[in-house]
Amino acid sequence: MLVFFWCAFLCGTLFSALSETTQPSETKFVQNEIARGSNLLANNDIGKILDDPYLASAMYYSNSFFSNIRRRTNMRDQDKVIIDLAPLITSTARERYIAELRAFPENAPTRNLVLPVDRYKKISRNCRSCHPDAVDLFTEEGSTVRSMSSGIVVLAEGGWQPDQPLTASSPRGGNEIIIFDPTTNRFYRYCHLGSISVSVRNIVRPGQTIGTVGHTGINASLPKHGQHLHLEINQYDRKTGTNRSIPRRELVRELGQIRKK
Repeated sequence: MLVFFWCAFLCGTLFSALSETTQPSETKFVQNEIARGSNLLANNDIGKILDDPYLASAMYYSNSFFSNIRRRTNMRDQDKVIIDLAPLITSTARERYIAELRAFPENAPTRNLVLPVDRYKKISRNCRSCHPDAVDLFTEEGSTVRSMSSGIVVLAEGGWQPDQPLTASSPRGGNEIIIFDPTTNRFYRYCHLGSISVSVRNIVRPGQTIGTVGHTGINASLPKHGQHLHLEINQYDRKTGTNRSIPRRELVRELGQIRKK
């Protein structure tokens, strides 16, 4: 009997040790990603931010986003990384980052914005349950998604999987693309994509194909969900050194103006 318990103890210890070495610790994952982003900022490696999707995301989001996400009870590890990196980004660091993006030689001015999808259902102007700072453009999955503006791709994550929690893709946004337009100092974020056809540092033009509509992300992947493109625009404010979320009503109005042209 003692031999049996001793063998069981050894097997359990061995299994636990193997699990720790073969399966990534979520806590360790968060710590490592925060340390990497912190080192890039501390060493002024602004050009390398584009190689770190978590730091690139933290550079994109607005203060209102961080205020809202801190209230969530179901916070994911990706959220924790971005939240802890945000306070480390000074206005000086953000300004240098924007300057780096504006300095890309192939950047071209945006003269006319285009619609991100060719067809979508009419957007309701009064919607209590809608995003306050984004719009969902409902259309067929597989539809082409186009860049609204010229700019540089600062984030292009297409590896979202429902059963893989430790991934650089946004838990809720799924496969996503963020493009910075140096003409207007705006960031355009496209989410729930099915496929992505651009990479970080690519220079795009208005109307260029960047991906397709999909149903990736925690909520969009649920049955009877998806079938839409989630669109956000954040505006960089040099005076405050922060990004400001464009309210939904302004997005709806802007899309309507583009549609009439």
